[in-house]
Formats: sequence, structure tokens, C-alpha cells
Amino acid sequence: MKKKGLWLLSILLLLFVAFTNVNAKSVSSADETVNEKGSYSSSRFIAGNKVSSKADIDGISFAAGNYVSLSGSADYGFYAGNSVKINGNVVKIYLLLVMK
Repeated sequence: MKKKGLWLLSILLLLFVAFTNVNAKSVSSADETVNEKGSYSSSRFIAGNKVSSKADIDGISFAAGNYVSLSGSADYGFYAGNSVKINGNVVKIYLLLVMK
């Protein structure tokens, strides 16, 4: 029974990864400020030295940076940084990691 469950989970994971759209923004250097605005119906990941998000995200919001500021909304949030400020609405925060 365990083998069938593991096999089914592997197939579902493969299908999820194979059909996921990826949108990326290129930045010129690691110390650049990354700003995100708008409304998105998919999960988003943003990273940089200074990360600012004012986006409304229907999905999972991932953000990592030295300074992370969020004032939009998201269904789920995973955030990491030295300074993390959340002024928006995040329905469920599973991980808030502040490294000092």
C-alpha cells in the first residue's frame, strides 16, 4: 500500500512541476531593489537586497532579502530576511524567518 501511495504522489508532483508557468524578472546586481506591483493569479517568488511587494497574489508568496517589505495581499506567505515588515493581508503565514 505504501508503494502505491508513493507512486501516486510522485506522479502528481511530476505533473505539477511539468505544467507550472514560470515568470521571471532579471535584475542587474544583487544589491538592486526589487519592486513588485499588480495582481497575480499564481504563486510568486521575489528575492534581492531590498524587496518591496505591493502585489495582490492569489497563491503562495515567497520573498527573501536583506530588507523585505510587503503591503499587498496573499493567500499563503513564506518570508525570510534581516528585516521583515508585513503591512498587508496574508491569510496564512507558515514561516516567518528573521535572521539577525
